[in-house]
Amino acid sequence: MYRADAAADRSNAMKYTTVLFDLDGTLTKSEEGITRSALYAAEKMGFTGFTKEQFMAFIGPPLFVSFQKICGMTPEQAEQAQVFYRERFSTIGWAENEVYAGIASLLRSLKKNGCRIAITTAKPRRGEAAKSCAEAIVATAAARSIFLNVCMCGKAVLCVRKEFRRRT
Repeated sequence: MYRADAAADRSNAMKYTTVLFDLDGTLTKSEEGITRSALYAAEKMGFTGFTKEQFMAFIGPPLFVSFQKICGMTPEQAEQAQVFYRERFSTIGWAENEVYAGIASLLRSLKKNGCRIAITTAKPRRGEAAKSCAEAIVATAAARSIFLNVCMCGKAVLCVRKEFRRRT
């Protein structure tokens, strides 16, 4: 088990100045939102009889690949299933994330010791003005003030703020 106060004791030995975290499965327990949204999409496409446990395999790989591999969808069906998945995840599924115990104190300790902290994720942004699901999860977790940025890739370009560039 990680203790945040132990990290503070080793602050003089800290070698890293920037720490990037993945969101799903690292900072948050995301199983509920991901599996329920995947089941919703599959059922809406007419693919029924799957269990939540079978859909745990959706955590990690790209949705497009998971819908084909797990449900046996064609590429065209997998494209549409992603639309249905995001329909549910963007309204309900993102709120089913829970921050793991101890994460808030870990992040505060890192920040207190001079680390810049950011989240990287493949969750797409819905246009420039729209808040991403990742940003909504962080805001709901009351951790927004800890992070400098939420960097998304997906179909967008990975954006890294000036603070993250190597100093020469």
